Amino acid sequence: MPDLQHEPIPAQHGLRSGREAVLTFLNSAQKENCPLSVRASAAGEVFTSYILGAEGDRLYIDQLMPAYGDQLLLTGGELDIRMEVSGASFQFCSSYSALAADETGVPYHCISLPEQIEQVDHRSSFRTHVKPADSPVINLQITPRESRPAILVNISATGACLRLKSDHSMLRPRSFIHCEMHLQDFGLLACEAVIRHHQHFLKFNESRLGIEFWRLADSEIRKLQKALMTLQRQDIRSDLTI
Repeated sequence: MPDLQHEPIPAQHGLRSGREAVLTFLNSAQKENCPLSVRASAAGEVFTSYILGAEGDRLYIDQLMPAYGDQLLLTGGELDIRMEVSGASFQFCSSYSALAADETGVPYHCISLPEQIEQVDHRSSFRTHVKPADSPVINLQITPRESRPAILVNISATGACLRLKSDHSMLRPRSFIHCEMHLQDFGLLACEAVIRHHQHFLKFNESRLGIEFWRLADSEIRKLQKALMTLQRQDIRSDLTI
């Protein structure tokens, strides 16, 4: 299985389109050992993998974590893959090709080389602080079978800061989690989110997560914007800093 051979070039904004540009970009991601967040059309969960190399029209990726995701990939279908490279977020679509093995017998996955890789735009926005008494009910999917409640510290149109009890060191930066937030008067906001940073405070046995909302639907964006306006008005009345 050949390694990617093209020399990396500085990242540019917008699309990476065409075989050479895509290979060059994937080479940079491989050298940085950037994790891939892989979602198969047959599954709702997001799994983690890494780039191993490329040849022809195929991209080779490592076995998935958690391991039961490998069986889901074997059913075939489209793949939605996301990653963070040099502080910027990217996404591309691929399709499953085959399961293969290296010279030592270790299996890996062959998927189609993407035609293009899209950079996700980062937009700055004001953060609205939330009093503990006003914090909405939030559930984070820690693993495919385990959810934990969280407390909202602040929120913006693009992300949020959350507090969780105990140490959750398995929630690593650049990985994806599923978030369900019950916004008062506006209903449920359910979305995927990228973990931007994680810090554990030993003294309080508490974790703090910074997350970025990922590809919100238009209806969810409108719902979030209305909720933010309500929270900001509450902040002004309470003399809290926005």
